[in-house]
Amino acid sequence: MPTSSTISSSIERVAFRKLLWVGPMAAVAAFVAVDVVFGIAGLFGVPLEVMAPPTYETLSPMEVSFIAQATIPPAIGATILLAILGRFTRRPFLIFQIIAAVFLLLSFGGPLSLPVSGVVKMVLGLIHIVAAGTIVGVLSTLGRER
Repeated sequence: MPTSSTISSSIERVAFRKLLWVGPMAAVAAFVAVDVVFGIAGLFGVPLEVMAPPTYETLSPMEVSFIAQATIPPAIGATILLAILGRFTRRPFLIFQIIAAVFLLLSFGGPLSLPVSGVVKMVLGLIHIVAAGTIVGVLSTLGRER
C-alpha cells in the first residue's frame, strides 16, 4: 500500500514565483542559442531566407529581429502553459513536454513549405529544435519546485 510520502512525491510541482524570472530567462536563452546557430550558418555561407513580417508573403534574408519575434512569444506562451498545467494537473512537466513536442513537430511545417534549398530547410529545422529544446529545458529544470 502506498504511503502518503510516495503519493506526494509522484506529484510534480511548478514553482509559480520562479516562473516570473524563469520564463524571461528561457526567452533570452532561446534567443541567444538560435542566434548562435544563425551565426554559424552565416559563417558557412548558408543563405537563410524566411517569409518576412509583416505580410509573410515574400522571402527575405533572415534577420536577428526575426529571431526575437520567433523565440520570445513562444517562450512566454510556454511559460503560461506550464503555469496553467501546474495549477490543474498532477504531472504538469510531463504534459508540458508532450505538448511542446507536438508543437515542435507542427512547427516544421513552416520551414518545410518554403521554396528554399534542402540545406536551408535543415538549418531552419535545427533552429526550431534549438529554440524548443532551450525553452522546454529551462522551464522544466528551473521551473520545478524542489
